[in-house]
Amino acid sequence: MSTLFAAALAGLGLSQSEAAAYLDVRPDTVKSWCSGRRTPAPGAWAALHALARKQRLAAEAIVASIGEAKSIAGEPPAIIELAHPSAAEIRRRGWPCEGVFVAVVRRAWEAGDGAPIRLVERGSTEAVRAAERIRRLTE
Repeated sequence: MSTLFAAALAGLGLSQSEAAAYLDVRPDTVKSWCSGRRTPAPGAWAALHALARKQRLAAEAIVASIGEAKSIAGEPPAIIELAHPSAAEIRRRGWPCEGVFVAVVRRAWEAGDGAPIRLVERGSTEAVRAAERIRRLTE
């Protein structure tokens, strides 16, 4: 049987070991919370709620930027490309791990009514490619 704590971790994009590092507890503590052998500490729940709130706000910002692109172009782009930052960049941006960042993209996809979102390597979005083409043409 899965527990709410285990489901919360999965939904947030955290593995048990990543959750242990994020919550600053031992991995066996998270394992016991996930299995239901022990009740998660209130502080752990608060930290997970704060992370979920941060993910929701980031996803809403992505959806809003898609809406802005739609209002400028008159229609949404066929495919929305989002740069997938490196693991180090993800941490610099305040996300504990890649899975948490990917969960933000999933939330944006859900909130954007299934807009076609594609994660691409940083520096290779269509906008970057177009700017590079223009730069080459003006040399």
